[in-house]
Amino acid sequence: MSYYIHNIPGRLRIKTPVAKSSSQQAKAIQRILHSIPGILSTLVNPLTGSIVIHYDPEVVNSEEILNTLNQQDYFDWSRAVTNDQYIRDIVAKIGKVIWKAFFGTLVEEALEGSSLSFIKVLI
Repeated sequence: MSYYIHNIPGRLRIKTPVAKSSSQQAKAIQRILHSIPGILSTLVNPLTGSIVIHYDPEVVNSEEILNTLNQQDYFDWSRAVTNDQYIRDIVAKIGKVIWKAFFGTLVEEALEGSSLSFIKVLI
């Protein structure tokens, strides 16, 4: 599972497999987050591995929060995917599926007729 980041100033949501299925890990993550000045509230969901952090952007930024989690092995920058990257990946996958369906229909129609029909579709 990859690590997911969605950030708007004052609110950070991440998904991490480290927080998933362990209420002990969830509590440890909350303790670490509450030790960071500027953290206003946290919600760690051990069912999904999701962590929602509300913070004061005048005191702390998302990079500092993520670096703290990274140093404690609760987050892995190298496997992180931002919301924009996630959406681009989904759109690319959908585009491939649509292209395959469209191209498959063309080939299917071409093969129903003679080989001359196939060549006509390709042109």
